[in-house]
Amino acid sequence: MPISKELIVSTGLEMLNNNENLNMRKLAEKLDIKASSLYWYFKNKQELINGIASYLFNQVQVSDNLKGIDYLRCFCIKDYDVFSKNINALHYFYHNPPSGGLELKFAVKTVKEIMSMNYDVYDAIYLLGMLHHFVLQSVHDNRLSDWSLKYANEIIAKIDKTKQLKHQEFSKLRLGKDKFIEYLDMLLNTVSEHKKRE
Repeated sequence: MPISKELIVSTGLEMLNNNENLNMRKLAEKLDIKASSLYWYFKNKQELINGIASYLFNQVQVSDNLKGIDYLRCFCIKDYDVFSKNINALHYFYHNPPSGGLELKFAVKTVKEIMSMNYDVYDAIYLLGMLHHFVLQSVHDNRLSDWSLKYANEIIAKIDKTKQLKHQEFSKLRLGKDKFIEYLDMLLNTVSEHKKRE
């Protein structure tokens, strides 16, 4: 397979998602090329990280035709999908952030969209953070370990023993995308209604 920037980015992303140590030498081994060949495409590891981050951010881009709540809903669903597929890579970026202001440009566009719904800049930034954390928590809930599910089930048992789940029913505690969208719509409805009441 011929080497391309896209292949290098997708292989690097795959390595991050598999919790492999990303460095140019190991990436070159995966691609069955010499490490020096990578430098034709990326000057250094930071540029590669920026390329992977750019690829992920592009998957979350929302059409300029969508406005207000429709924009935020689309943004959150795309964010959920990207996080669900790439959670390990995104954890890597928290500790090794991309440079060049890529995430800043993305955040500015979303904050401006929230402000178009009559929120001031401070509330818009808060709402963006809240939506981001809601998406992250929803993705995390779908990846709960058996121990976490057992613990949640113990809490349920303390509240109402009749609602306690059998081990094979633990999946009920995982949110799932349909439930995520249902709760997202309730949250966005509150965001929209709050401004109408003011």
